[in-house]
Amino acid sequence: MSEDYNNYREETNNSTEYEEEQQEEVRLKKTRYLIEIRRAKVLELWSKGWSQYRIAQELNVSQTLIFLDIQWIRETSRAQLKTFITERLPTAIAKTCTSLDIITQKAWETVANAERDRDEKTKLQALNLIKETEADKLEVVSNVNIVD
Repeated sequence: MSEDYNNYREETNNSTEYEEEQQEEVRLKKTRYLIEIRRAKVLELWSKGWSQYRIAQELNVSQTLIFLDIQWIRETSRAQLKTFITERLPTAIAKTCTSLDIITQKAWETVANAERDRDEKTKLQALNLIKETEADKLEVVSNVNIVD
């Protein structure tokens, strides 16, 4: 009987520990959520030109906490920008250049058809489209060099 009692106590302790862990996890999620909301509000007010002191007063927290939130916002923004520049931007540029190449190709086909049909108006419109598309490609590539 003593063994059954010990098993019962062990199961009860394990159950209690599990429940405590679950409660702690819920508490941490709530805390993270509240921090996320506060930081979003800090960013909003800071973007409006509010001082750290004024933000702290508005949110009823210390100015040190607002300073730390702004520091976190800067670091996170820097990391997000780096990810955008190194991962997303090159893909977007490649897709844009490919699309512009397709437009140029179709415009040259239009020029050839217009010459065959002796349609000078359509030919000039297609040539103008080619000129604009090539200028757009040059602009895309030139702006990329600014990022480098």
